[in-house]
Amino acid sequence: MAQHWTQAQIQTCLAKTVSNIKPYEVKALVDALKRTSHVEAADSVSGTGESTLATIFPSNGLNP
Repeated sequence: MAQHWTQAQIQTCLAKTVSNIKPYEVKALVDALKRTSHVEAADSVSGTGESTLATIFPSNGLNP
């Protein structure tokens, strides 16, 4: 099994435009997202409080 991506690798990939992301990079991001906790807000708050990619993968945070 391949190693999990580092935080720096995730940030580099997230800085790309979608058309420049390669399939293996998408798979690595999906793997990283599967290792994070899921936060879902109630429908009445229109998504307020839900996680975004910036909060899931902060540029100075640890890789899950």
